[in-house]
This record gives sequence, structure tokens and C-alpha cells, in this order.
Amino acid sequence: WFYDTHENLGINVTYLAFVEFTDTERNKDYIAVLLLDPVRSFRLLDDKVAFEQVSALPDPGKPVNRGMIAGVSSDNAKYDFIFRNKSKGRGEEPEVGKSWTEGFLEGKSIPTPRQMTQLVVKETEKWIGENQNELEPEEPEALRETVKTLAQSEEMDVMAAANAALKEDEMKARYVDGLLQKGLPETTFTPDKDWAEKYAKKITYVCDLNVTVSGNSDAVKEIVKIDTSDPARTFLNIETKKLTQR
Repeated sequence: WFYDTHENLGINVTYLAFVEFTDTERNKDYIAVLLLDPVRSFRLLDDKVAFEQVSALPDPGKPVNRGMIAGVSSDNAKYDFIFRNKSKGRGEEPEVGKSWTEGFLEGKSIPTPRQMTQLVVKETEKWIGENQNELEPEEPEALRETVKTLAQSEEMDVMAAANAALKEDEMKARYVDGLLQKGLPETTFTPDKDWAEKYAKKITYVCDLNVTVSGNSDAVKEIVKIDTSDPARTFLNIETKKLTQR
């Protein structure tokens, strides 16, 4: 099935490698399924006029772009597996990657803890910007700080963040639903604390015309004062003893 699918997409040769191995610490057996992209070359035919394309197995040192590691699942799922699926490359048919994950593996992409943490933190900032006019003056910063704090804890609960920072039930639902629509698979997960701690040390203010003010969060808050007393605009007051242009 996999060979026929790729042949229909214009890929004439497909190599699959199956490797069995055991995780001795957890006493679990796995099988790795690797898609090996063939090395294509050309050879001159006997008539010395035309060339013939030749495909061969790739060099062992070449990275594998698509692969899966599968084992018996401890849950009700059919398999317990992880896989790496190369993002769409230049000139690649969109169905190639989809056929690997959804067709051959019968699975779907599950984001890693780091990807989920990044999604919540960054999409929260976008959501605040898009809903600024409908939020109470203190809610944006409260939601921003709550998310940053939870991202550095043992558990990230976006519903708890919404309940802690937002007053209106409608806004809470819009915030959580927005994250789910952006690809967050669940409202509670274990965050990537290392990434969150590094991210928390930086802060960026994006102004009109994409003008940005960024740097260490403590330093930026020390010299930048934000005035939101006028609902029509926001004033950034920057006080510094040294100013250089780069």
C-alpha cells in the first residue's frame, strides 16, 4: 500500500527499514519503521546517448527524515508510538507526509511538551492583543503572568489560568477554545519548564508599524513604564541614561 501510494505521487522507489530493539530499563520491546529516501544517480547507457536513472539505498550516515517507533500501548490505544515527520519540503506533494502519518501509521501528530508550552504562551499573547478592547484593564497582565507562572510549574492548566485572570465566563471560554482551535490537544499537560524559564526572562512589546521594545524582562520593566489611562492609545515611557543606535 505504501509503495503504491508513493508511486502514484511520482516516487518510483521506496525503501522501508524495520529495526527491532528493546528498552532494557523499562523492559519494553519496540519496532522502528524508517522511510529511507533513496539516493538517485544516473548512468550512461550502452548506446552512449541516453542516461538511465539509478536509485540505491542511502548512505548509513544520512539522516532519516521520516520514522516511527512503535510498541504495545499500556492504554486502550492500538499502539504506543512516536514518529518524526519531516515538514513539507520544496517541490514535495502535500499528500506525501500525510500518507506516512495518517495512511501508513494510522496516527496523528501529537505536539511535544515544548510545542504545547510554546503554543500556549505565544497564542496567549496574540489573543490578548486581539481582545484588548474587551478585557478589563488589569486582565491582560494578569493572564500573561498567570500563564508564565503555570508554564514553569509541574502542570499547565489553561482553564485554571482563564479562571484566575479573566472575569467574564464568555471570555474564559473564548480563550480556552481559541487555544484548542490552534492545535492544543488538551487543556491540562506537563509543560516544558526549561523553555518556559528561559522565555520568562525575555519580554517584547510590539507597537504600531511592528516597532518592538525587547530585552531582559526585569530590565525592560525597570526602564519602560506603560500608561493605559487613555483607552484610545497606550503610552510607553522609556527612561534611560544611555542610548545607542544599532
